[in-house]
Amino acid sequence: GARGVGAVYGDPTQAEVLRAAGLADAKMIVVTNPSLMEKLRICGAARAINPRIAIVATAAGDAERAWLQEVGATFTCDPLDEASDALLRAIHAGL
Repeated sequence: GARGVGAVYGDPTQAEVLRAAGLADAKMIVVTNPSLMEKLRICGAARAINPRIAIVATAAGDAERAWLQEVGATFTCDPLDEASDALLRAIHAGL
């Protein structure tokens, strides 16, 4: 699109899907999968493909937040507490 935003359909836990989505050159990825294990795999793969990428992820509570930060999440928010406003602020601020 006009802002350089694209879309790729596939399993984001697979590194080849993230590469096809252009993650190597991306500035940010937003991870909102409901499963913690999927979020951890996505964050780990994203960080391996692009060590500089900002990772914004939803975390259901302090334990998930700690796990996500351990695998490289730059910013986390609890969607039940902070809803989508916190995600949108982080995305618009460009970290």
